[in-house]
Amino acid sequence: GYLFAFPANKIWDLFFIEDRLLVSFFRANILQLIGVSLLFVILLYRFTRNDKTLGRIALAIAITISILSPFVSQVNWFKYLPEFIAAYLSFEHGSFFPVFPYTAFMFYGVYLGTILKKLDAEGRTKFIMKWFTLAGIVLFLTGYGIRELLLSQEIYIPTRVNPGAIIYQIGWVLFGMGFWAFIYSKTTKFSFYYAMFGKRALMVYVLHLVVLYGTSWFPSVGNIFYRQLSLEWTLFFVVVIELVTFSMVYLYEYLINKSEKFNKYHKQVVVGLVLYFLLVGNLWLW
Repeated sequence: GYLFAFPANKIWDLFFIEDRLLVSFFRANILQLIGVSLLFVILLYRFTRNDKTLGRIALAIAITISILSPFVSQVNWFKYLPEFIAAYLSFEHGSFFPVFPYTAFMFYGVYLGTILKKLDAEGRTKFIMKWFTLAGIVLFLTGYGIRELLLSQEIYIPTRVNPGAIIYQIGWVLFGMGFWAFIYSKTTKFSFYYAMFGKRALMVYVLHLVVLYGTSWFPSVGNIFYRQLSLEWTLFFVVVIELVTFSMVYLYEYLINKSEKFNKYHKQVVVGLVLYFLLVGNLWLW
């Protein structure tokens, strides 16, 4: 996540850049949030004895984060904490995904995962289609009502930390899961591809960012033609980026299973490339 916002050509240049660039570098976005939230989940997993306890504590943590989020958002954390920590607690300096409220969604997911784990594959799909869809509709309508009620009060609560908004987002996600479970039930002949790309969902997300925006060391379509493309060209690049991204993931999966050398050395190659850019930088920018 931080590499996508790296503000210098080489790591040594960090000592000479303006403070405003460090502010944007330390913003908490989705990849940083995923990393931090997973660390919390791993810690919770280490200290719980069984799935039942894990689920209950995860739900309690998720609800607590959701309730506290409006209050946490009112504190000027940058006054009391270093930039790189405060960015995980506040939207103030441009973070899109601080811990409050978004880590709550990770823990809601852990709770739901402990429920689904008890079911076999077929029963799981039916359960999601029926109960997730129903719960999604109920939560969406309930959350929307709570959101509007709180917005009508004299005390201002930003939409992103509004408990009602959090609830209806959960409802929308559950409804979406129910819908896609139904699609899956009608297209099981493609289950191999669903499983493969689902397993590599984070890779799909990261690769599409690289293909769309490039990195701090080389550009791509998103920043070369920023707000310059017509609707037709935009749709064209959407299709191209999706094809390239999924093709890269498919090729990766193929090589992982078929090539012993790739399986053995691909991580070292990626680490080597990252170190090269951090230490040497893009030679064209020298």
